[in-house]
Amino acid sequence: LFNCARYSTEASTIELMGQHPDVLPALSASVLSDYSADVRAYSARTLEWLAADIHYDSSCHERLLDALAEASLWTKTNCIVEALKAQATIAENRKALVQHNGILDALATLASLHGVNDGEVRQCALAAIERLAHEPSTRNIMAAHEAIMTELTRATFSSSGILDEYEEEGDEKSRKLMRSALKYLAEAL
Repeated sequence: LFNCARYSTEASTIELMGQHPDVLPALSASVLSDYSADVRAYSARTLEWLAADIHYDSSCHERLLDALAEASLWTKTNCIVEALKAQATIAENRKALVQHNGILDALATLASLHGVNDGEVRQCALAAIERLAHEPSTRNIMAAHEAIMTELTRATFSSSGILDEYEEEGDEKSRKLMRSALKYLAEAL
């Protein structure tokens, strides 16, 4: 599956993989429970690659979102959150992401991580949240999601949060993006 997802140049191959009733659930289950760290990592990367090619108009998009929501509990790599961010980059996917049960909870949980090795995962989750907030049709749902609003506020105004790391590097753009997202959602209240 890993090689098929990685090297496939045919959209139909990806679609066939996603349409199989067991592929996406098996990948998300192995991300969380396989005894081998390599299998977990390859499964997570496979989901990331599939997420790059399966979108809202696909018959298996809902199944992909189920798999990503479930696999988001595993944060040893940033593959799953990168998949969510990639999905949020496509404007047509945003409404489906926000309306899907578990996706906003997953993003809020990932954005709340503060462990030593969680910075990249947190950054990707915040970027995905920011991209979702740009879609006017998603703002009411997002603004009503307490955990999303809490993490977005924390990231915007924290004196020791992840966005301060950007400021040290001279990148005020990220803080502005979070403020922009928070402004969009506050207007929806």
